[in-house]
Amino acid sequence: MKIVYLNQKWRIADMMYALDMSFNNNYRDKQESYDLEVNQDILSDLNELSKTLDKNKKSLKLFCDKDNTFRILPCIFERLLNVDSVDEIESFLSNMSIDEVKFRVIATLYTETYEDQEYVKKHQIEELLSDNIKLFKFINKLNTESDLKLMLYEFMISSEQYLQEFLEVINIFIPKYKDIIKKYEEKIKVFNTKMENNLNEKGVEFLRHIKKDIIDIKSYKKVYIIPSIFNMGIDYSIYDKDILLNIGFSCEKFINKRNDKEILEEKLIILKILSDPIKYKILNYLKHKDLYGKEIGEKINLSKNTVSYHMNHLICMNLVNIKKTGRKIYYTLNKDNLNEALNYIKQQFQ
Repeated sequence: MKIVYLNQKWRIADMMYALDMSFNNNYRDKQESYDLEVNQDILSDLNELSKTLDKNKKSLKLFCDKDNTFRILPCIFERLLNVDSVDEIESFLSNMSIDEVKFRVIATLYTETYEDQEYVKKHQIEELLSDNIKLFKFINKLNTESDLKLMLYEFMISSEQYLQEFLEVINIFIPKYKDIIKKYEEKIKVFNTKMENNLNEKGVEFLRHIKKDIIDIKSYKKVYIIPSIFNMGIDYSIYDKDILLNIGFSCEKFINKRNDKEILEEKLIILKILSDPIKYKILNYLKHKDLYGKEIGEKINLSKNTVSYHMNHLICMNLVNIKKTGRKIYYTLNKDNLNEALNYIKQQFQ
């Protein structure tokens, strides 16, 4: 396993997170999911960035809308990590092959639809892309809302138009983002130095300190780490044999708060989680067996993004762990931590 700290890539990833949160106005929700106070400066900056977005544009809805079962932005996020600066994003997207984007979108959809298949074969995707009727039938069978199916089909037959519209959005968004980000330059330098020192001195043990044993870091070939301003907590994305950890500026506050919480406070937060009907149902299903995201979504009728939102919260409170089996990511219930919380509360009333 190799740890790669992408300290020069933070502006690229952070801009995409800022775009996502500016469109969805969900910064406050994300902070609350980490049990962190809202940073008013960050909130104000995201509100300013939000003003640059025409949220009626179809490309933004398809690329970024958190309520969609499927979004296109994550399909090109991995490729954006090849870009060295924010200034190069426009050129990179302009030169990105339309066929490559379409292939990535359908390959992702295919993988999510047929998760039982260990690997997606290239000829299966190419066959769908070469026949509009087969493509339409495939999209029509997706377990998602009708409006999204229509947008996806429109995107596949008019990809160039959608990408051009998205580029126009990016061209307006980037200058404002660059102007705002200037005030954080010194903070990111300090943060980078601290992170690099910790990784050089402690390596995997430092990552375990951040993520506890929730993620089996050693099961991945490479662990990419990207610092972030706008993504304040700790998120992860898995790409086949590699994992990308996006670690926000507030991660230290989150870790300290998680480690320094009074026992009663921690247990009461777990009780609060159990009072959420959706999270309760998820934990109840995981009581019987480990499940992957698609299975959870089908059982509770939730979109993939909604499942991810709830799972991130449960993972942060150490109620759920994740494990990788082949290409699938399974969620498993941390029964010990849950029972410990319930027993603690029970003892308080004896």
